[in-house]
Amino acid sequence: MQTIGTWGAAIEIAGFSICCFALILSVTQWRLMAAYGLLACLFLTLMLSDLFDVASIVVRDMGPGTAAQLLVVSYISAFFVSPALLIYVRSVTGQSLVRGRGEALAHLALPGVAALSGAALVLLVPPATAVGVPPPVDEAPGIVILFVGLIEALPFAFYLQCMIYAALVMRAQMRHRERLKDLFASTEPHEIRWITGMAILFGSFAILNLLSLVNARLDGALGLPGAVDSALELMIVLTLGLWGLRQSPGLAELAADADAHDEITHVKYEKSALDPERADRIARKLHVAMDRDQLFRDANLSLMGLSQHVGVTTNYVSQTLNAHLGISFFDFVNGWRVEASKPMIVQGDQPITLIAYEAGFNSRSSFYTAFKKNTGMTPSQYHDDAQGYVADIG
Repeated sequence: MQTIGTWGAAIEIAGFSICCFALILSVTQWRLMAAYGLLACLFLTLMLSDLFDVASIVVRDMGPGTAAQLLVVSYISAFFVSPALLIYVRSVTGQSLVRGRGEALAHLALPGVAALSGAALVLLVPPATAVGVPPPVDEAPGIVILFVGLIEALPFAFYLQCMIYAALVMRAQMRHRERLKDLFASTEPHEIRWITGMAILFGSFAILNLLSLVNARLDGALGLPGAVDSALELMIVLTLGLWGLRQSPGLAELAADADAHDEITHVKYEKSALDPERADRIARKLHVAMDRDQLFRDANLSLMGLSQHVGVTTNYVSQTLNAHLGISFFDFVNGWRVEASKPMIVQGDQPITLIAYEAGFNSRSSFYTAFKKNTGMTPSQYHDDAQGYVADIG
């Protein structure tokens, strides 16, 4: 093994080593949750995509034939990273992994092109040319020039793919948050916020590399420094390792709830036997559950819990809320919580945090957000406005 002489090489080795370790840990936890298996596949693709770079650092005098084969493996693996990331995120957020045959083919399109190009590179292109030593133009067969040009275009395609999939991961995260509002009155314990940071980091990595690549091709300037590129890759690996490996297996239950939620979407309401009269009766039951039984004070209240309390299926409760009352479960419960907090805020003898907890919120921030959404004012503004109104009457 040769001595690592630069920060970029050291970071590259560190990222590869962490990938190997995280891959082993993911495999050992496979039985706890299926998402760990997908996470293992993601770490495997990351590891293989860096295989050529790491081998170039640690192997002395690597032959062009071996180098060409490793380069092909890395190129092909790199194009599987983005689809693996999206499928993993969909798994931990309880969504369908692949939506139809068309999407599956779309996920495999760029990896397929990379695989065919790699196979042609190994079979048709001289090894020295494949790893960056071009032959004289007058000696290069047309097929060699074609595939070398295709290989040179693959980095642009790769970074564009990363940008697109970073946006798809963000969309999956937004869908997850919206679905949580139909299942839970307090979504914070079930949110997976690190995925948002992961998507931003992944997208930033792609944008910076793509811009530097374009700049280098246009005016011959140097691209993104190797140390910066390796550092971004290391941050991605660390984020997946630190948070992905700690992801609670309990999300498997959330996935089951999400599947149940799929059965109560608005499209399927059209086939429901719930008529307006019955919806009115269920709405009255929900009102009693909130007004008399004070269910909203339970910070962990879920759609399932409310359904069991009123003795109605989750399908009908959700349909009554969304289609009949025109409100999500999340906004319905938090509306009652806000109303319960108003007298305490006007009285002004309790801290805001205590009022939030007593009303059923599980954090001060979620209370402020819900209160501002329902009243257009912050709790302190509402208090001052109420006191001013009392003074005017007096």
